[in-house]
Amino acid sequence: MNKRAKQLLINANERESGVTTAKYGQLYGSSLSLAIAEDMIYKKEPRLLICPDSLLTESMAEEIKFFNQTNQEIEVFPDLEILPYDLSSPRRDVLSKRSEIIYKLMKGEIDLLIINASNCLWKLPPRKFFESESLEIKVSEKLSMDELKQSLKRNGFDRVSVVKDQGEYAVRGSIIDLYSPNEINPIRIDIDDDFIDSIRLFDKDSQLTIEQVKETSIISANHFPRDLKSIDSFKTKMRNHFEGNQMEWPLYNGIHDDPESHGIYNYLPLFFESMSSIIDYLKDETKIYLLESALSSLSEYEKQIHQRFSDYQSDTQPLMHPNDLFFQSEKERQKIRDRCSVLIQPEKLPDSDKSISLNFNTEPINLRMAGKNLSVREKLLQYTQEHSMEKVLMSK
Repeated sequence: MNKRAKQLLINANERESGVTTAKYGQLYGSSLSLAIAEDMIYKKEPRLLICPDSLLTESMAEEIKFFNQTNQEIEVFPDLEILPYDLSSPRRDVLSKRSEIIYKLMKGEIDLLIINASNCLWKLPPRKFFESESLEIKVSEKLSMDELKQSLKRNGFDRVSVVKDQGEYAVRGSIIDLYSPNEINPIRIDIDDDFIDSIRLFDKDSQLTIEQVKETSIISANHFPRDLKSIDSFKTKMRNHFEGNQMEWPLYNGIHDDPESHGIYNYLPLFFESMSSIIDYLKDETKIYLLESALSSLSEYEKQIHQRFSDYQSDTQPLMHPNDLFFQSEKERQKIRDRCSVLIQPEKLPDSDKSISLNFNTEPINLRMAGKNLSVREKLLQYTQEHSMEKVLMSK
């Protein structure tokens, strides 16, 4: 066994065998997170973990980060925090974080992405959109003030007097301040005679310079283009897609000024020729972990989508059919199965699956049968000695 395997807490021998495992079982409590964290340490490759709900997504992320203790990049793909067919739009910070993660995925900068299964059904803009709208800039490059302002407006940046949040920009003479979703700090760009004179990172609170950089990148703060050509194309598709009088539709008439207030995210597919799922942004070699209960949650979420489509029909504005706005759960289930590397469950796997399964040597601790007059520490010591346990994992 090599040195790296000796450092692993659970099932180092099985990991050394080199057998590709399709199922992990007998992972109780936090040992599930520990198994994934150590798998990441054992072999470096991009990974995706699909969880059944948001609560487990967040807790798994915290636990895996705790057990991993490396500089590997672990991210959670945030929920939109809206229900299907809500008129309200997702918060700007949520969209910015999603843009940042998609950008990192395309550049191969995420080691583990953790998602709520329902996010597999929401349609995302295609890769081409994020590639074409990303702007790489360098000091001394040619870039006019008008070109940069048009790019920011097209990518959903809001013009403000002072930049504080991601997706904002401000103009003062030859200087543009902006806060791109992929940057920790906002950026100050000084343009002189249509050339970039300097690029500086600054503190959003004090507005003072942190450091000068020679290059940076700007990515879309929104998930649809805001230029006139794209909006005109959207309106044409909306007229062709639905029956009725478009002049009575709030979104059709208000898309230039305030599309977010009229449910624009319920019509995103009308901006693009095709849409993508989060799975489509993964590299081919990505290892996918699937918690067994996540598959059933896809079906439940699809039922909710169809129910809300039925409940929210309105005379003021037609709704896109679920099959146009969302991916179908069965197709996504099949896509996940085709690419899934490891199916994980807490319970022990049957012996009939030995050729493709790995039951980790873990078991829940039951201190109820220990001596009544002993402290918790003494009960734990007694239990581990009686059951010949070498390691104990405890969490609140």
